[in-house]
Amino acid sequence: MIPVALPLETFLKSPPFLVSQARAVAGHDGLRARLVADLGGQLAAAREAARHILESQSDGMGCVRLLSRAMDGVMVALNDAAIHHFYPVQNPSSSERIAIVAVGGYGRGTLAPGSDVDLLFLLPHKQTAWGESVVEAMLYPLWDLKLKVGHSTRSVDECVRAAKADMTIRTALLEVRLICGDAALFADFQRRFATEVMEGTAAAFVPPLFGLPLAAYVGVAALLLGGFFATLLGLFFGIPSLRVKGLYLAVT
Repeated sequence: MIPVALPLETFLKSPPFLVSQARAVAGHDGLRARLVADLGGQLAAAREAARHILESQSDGMGCVRLLSRAMDGVMVALNDAAIHHFYPVQNPSSSERIAIVAVGGYGRGTLAPGSDVDLLFLLPHKQTAWGESVVEAMLYPLWDLKLKVGHSTRSVDECVRAAKADMTIRTALLEVRLICGDAALFADFQRRFATEVMEGTAAAFVPPLFGLPLAAYVGVAALLLGGFFATLLGLFFGIPSLRVKGLYLAVT
């Protein structure tokens, strides 16, 4: 299927426009296949633009930020298709809400070529039939696009419990960003994560390799100076994820 021509910048400014255009061309029954083709075309255009930025300007951050913006556009388009075309609800209940959240490096607004797309589908309560259908309507096109997707579907309560019990999950949830969906739900998660998970726990999170004052100094320096500096320190001192430790200390 040949993608419908749409300039990349137009897509990035208004991903739902691509959905309405695809619906007009393919109708309801052909919308998913049309979306996969059109979104694939936009991702290919973004990758080519990112390659040009990297090769002509030696701008690595510009490259990964553009790829992140393009992936945001894909998720906004898929969310729009799922909740407005595939599974619309006329009078949604309090349970029929969802926030699409970027996690980890993607949560920082950077996405390296070929890296995993880490997502959290955030729900207000336990999974419902509507929520399950909406999430699947977004995941299947991502898989059809041959993207490597790391994903979880959790309520706010489940996020808090999992983060308390598992340091890997807690670390991943440190760097999150709302892509689209229910902003109030995401704000509730951020508030509860800060107060119920992070508050007062920095000493347990940061290993006392140098004693807490120096660890705090190094961690915050890594946060402020960026991932490359953190990587060098990690290699030199054997401390992984210094940027994350600095972020943890800065927040707590």
